[in-house]
Amino acid sequence: MAITTLNNRSINRSDTAATGQLWTATSATASDFQAAAGAVLQVKAKEFTGTASNTSATPAALTDFNIAFTPTSASSKLFLQVSLIVGAPSTGVAGYFYDSTGGAIIGAIGAAASSRGRYNFGAFTTSSVGKFTVGASAWFTPGDTTARTLQVFASAQTTNTLYINRNVTDTDDATINHSRLASTFTITEFDGSIVTIA
Repeated sequence: MAITTLNNRSINRSDTAATGQLWTATSATASDFQAAAGAVLQVKAKEFTGTASNTSATPAALTDFNIAFTPTSASSKLFLQVSLIVGAPSTGVAGYFYDSTGGAIIGAIGAAASSRGRYNFGAFTTSSVGKFTVGASAWFTPGDTTARTLQVFASAQTTNTLYINRNVTDTDDATINHSRLASTFTITEFDGSIVTIA
């Protein structure tokens, strides 16, 4: 039987690929089905263009950003990214990523230091009318393929209200100060074989 060649690499398998495999070169003259190491397995995202608020003195779920996510593999690593447009009256803003299924904060948080709060992200503003962007990212290794809801929690300091995609005063005019913006939350699942989290 004649050998069929593609780009000078002989085909040496006639079966089908398993899930997560690609046809790749195994040498200068051969190719085969191989695990797709480093592949992006899936991406889910939320774009929130409306407005929301949180009056809690401690971080609470911003439910407009909830993402239902089922990992493809137990060895996968998830990369979470959030870009929040927030308004808060001359105060601090802080928050974290949360796995509602596992009931735990996920990703790296600040080290314990007496009574200080520990969060994934935070910022401070001295403006009572402006908006600012809070960006954050974190890695999460679920270790299973359980369906789960991943969330963004955030709040302003003490009794101040945290606003999303608008400023505090929210005057109805055409100025940039009172414009409406958009926030995003994205989860990218990677094949865990190439991701090392130090």
